Amino acid sequence: MKQLIALTLLLGAGGAHAAIWPSAAAPCNGTLQACINGTASGGAVLIRSSSLIDEELVINKSFSLFAAPGYRPRLATSRSIAASAPSGASYFLEVRGIDLTRGRLTANASGATDASITLERINVAEGVFSAAIEIVGGSGTLTLDISNCRIRKPANLAEPGQRAIGIAALGTQSYLTLFHNRIDIDESEAGAAIRLRTSGSTYFSAVGNDIRGRNFMAGINAVQTGAGSILNANFLSNVVRGQAGGIESPGALSIKVDAGTARVVMRHNTLVRNQNGIAMSGVGSLAPSSVDRNIIAWNTSGLTIPAAQQGQVSVDNNLFHANASNAYIAGSANLATDPQLISQHNLRPAPDSPVLGAGTFASTINPLVALPELDADGLVLGRANTDLGAYQRHGVHRVHRAVGGSGTLSGPGIPAGGFVPFVISQNWNPDGGVGVYNNAAVGLSYGSFWQIFNQNFSALPANSAFNVFVPSRNNLPFQDTSASTTSANAPFASIPAALRNDSSLFWLFTLNRTMTPTVGALNPHPVALRYFGGWSLHNTDDADFPQNASYSLYWQDMSPNAYVHYVSAANRSGNTTTLDHPLLNGNPCALVQFSASTAGGVFNPHELGVYYTGSRWALFNQDGATLADDVAMNVLVDPAQAEFCDRLFADGFQ
Repeated sequence: MKQLIALTLLLGAGGAHAAIWPSAAAPCNGTLQACINGTASGGAVLIRSSSLIDEELVINKSFSLFAAPGYRPRLATSRSIAASAPSGASYFLEVRGIDLTRGRLTANASGATDASITLERINVAEGVFSAAIEIVGGSGTLTLDISNCRIRKPANLAEPGQRAIGIAALGTQSYLTLFHNRIDIDESEAGAAIRLRTSGSTYFSAVGNDIRGRNFMAGINAVQTGAGSILNANFLSNVVRGQAGGIESPGALSIKVDAGTARVVMRHNTLVRNQNGIAMSGVGSLAPSSVDRNIIAWNTSGLTIPAAQQGQVSVDNNLFHANASNAYIAGSANLATDPQLISQHNLRPAPDSPVLGAGTFASTINPLVALPELDADGLVLGRANTDLGAYQRHGVHRVHRAVGGSGTLSGPGIPAGGFVPFVISQNWNPDGGVGVYNNAAVGLSYGSFWQIFNQNFSALPANSAFNVFVPSRNNLPFQDTSASTTSANAPFASIPAALRNDSSLFWLFTLNRTMTPTVGALNPHPVALRYFGGWSLHNTDDADFPQNASYSLYWQDMSPNAYVHYVSAANRSGNTTTLDHPLLNGNPCALVQFSASTAGGVFNPHELGVYYTGSRWALFNQDGATLADDVAMNVLVDPAQAEFCDRLFADGFQ
C-alpha cells in the first residue's frame, strides 16, 4: 500500500517518464491502443482526457496505464481491458482511474514467473461476465493491490458463479491486498463479491471493503487448496450486508481450508443481516486464529467453526446479537446485546450504542503483515479502547461562523482546556450560502476559551466561517525548536521518528499558540507540508520560519477519504480547483478539511479556502492568484459527517 501511494504521488505530480495520450506526436496522436502498442515494455501512458473511449484495450507487456490528475477516462459500454504477461519472465501491471460499463478488467499473469499488479480507482458499472475484475497469478510470487475500486452488479445482469473480483493465486507465494473497495452485488445466486483461490504460501489482507446487496453467495471468500502451505488471511474493518447464497462455503466472510493451514485474523468487521456472518469450513488447520472486536448481528448463523477446529480459534470481545445459530467456543469478553446501529443502511453505532469504547481486548494473535490502521470510513482505527465493528468515532466536526467578527469557539465538542491539538480550515460558504473572504493566515489560541484569530492581527471579517475538526485520535502537538532562524523549513524533529520519516502518511496542520506551556510564536505566512528526507512545515513564500511556532497536527494512513488533490488543467479555473469525491459532489453541507502540501513539487505562496460551487466543493487562493498545475492539497472527508447530510449514496451506490 505504501508503494502504491508513493507511485500515485509520483505520477500525480506530473506523470514524469510517461507518454501522454492524446498528444500531437506519434504514436499517441491516434487511438489509445496505438499509443499503448507504440510505448515500450515497462513504459507508461498517462491519459489526459475524460472523453468516451470506444476501444477494446489489450496490454500484452509490463505496463502502466493511468488517468492524469483531474481526468476520468471512460471506456464505451461493453468495452474491456485485457492484460496478459509474456511467458517466462517477471511482469508488472498498473492501471488507475478508468471507468467501465458492462465491461471487465482481466490480468492474466499465468505465463509469468513473478508478477506485480496494482489496480486503483477502477469503477465498473453493470459488471458482467464471470468477474468484473479477474486476476490470475504466475508460477512464482504474485504481489497484488486492488484499492478504491467500485463495482456494481445489478440483478438483471447477474448470473450464477459471477464474482465482482476473482483472484487465482496458484504460485509459490502471494502478497494480496484489497483495500477500501465498494461492491454492490445483487441477486447473484452462486456469485461472490470477492473470491480468492490459493495454493501457495499466501498473505491476504482485506481492509475496509464495503459490500452490500441481496442474495449473493459470499462477501469475501478465501479457499486454500495447497497441501503443506499456509494462508495468512487478515480481515479488518470490512462491512458486509445481504449475503444469502447457499453453496460453496458461503458467508459474509468465509474461509475454506481444503488442504494446508489457514491462520486467520478477523477484526473490527460489521456483518449484519446475512445468511452466515462468518463461516469457516474444510479439513485443514486454523491454528492459531482470532475473531475479535466484530459486530455480528441479525444473521441466520452468526459464526460457524467446524467442531474439530473450534479450539484453534480465539473468539473474544465481539458483539453477537439475534443470530439464529452459532458454533464456536466463546471467550469471556463477548457481548450479547443489540448493537444499536443508526439504521439498516447506516451501520455506524448510534450515540448510545454499547459497542462504543468496548474494544478493550488485546489479542495475542496479530497479522503477520503490516496493515493500515484504518476503519471502514478510511479514517483512524486506533489500537486501544476502540469501538467494536468496522466504524469508529473520529471526533467532532462543526462550523464556526465569526458572528460580528468573533472567533470565540464554544459548544459541544470544543475542548474545555488548552493544550489540545485540533485543526481548522477556512470555509467561504458553509451549506452553499453567502461567502466571505479572509485572506490571512489563521491560528488557534487558548486563554480562558478557544479562539480563532488572524495572525496578522487584522479583525476576522463578520460571518467568515471555519470548518473545525477535533480528532479523537492521532492528534499531536508540534513546536519548532530548531536553532536556525534563517530557514523557511521547520522539520518535525519532536515527532516520533516512525511518523516523521514515513513519506506515505497523510497530515493536517493548524497554527496553535497554546500547544505547549511556552506560548508559540506567530507565523503569518502561507505554510505547506513538505517531505524531504522527513516531514516538515515550510513557509511557501520562503520567509524564515520563526522559532517556537507551534502547530496542531493530525495524521493517519492515506485512504480514499484522506488523500492528496493535485491541481491540473482538468480541474482548475483561475484561482480555483474543483474536488471530485462521491461524498462531496452535490453535498453542500459536507465539511472539508484541507492543508497545503508540496507533494506535487510546486509551492503555492497563497492562503487557501474551500467553497461550494453549487454542485461541487472547490479549493481556492484567497487573494485571487491563479493556481499552477501540480499544486497539491491534503483533503480529508469524514463519511460519518457527510452521511448526516443524507447524501452518502448520491453516487448511486447503495
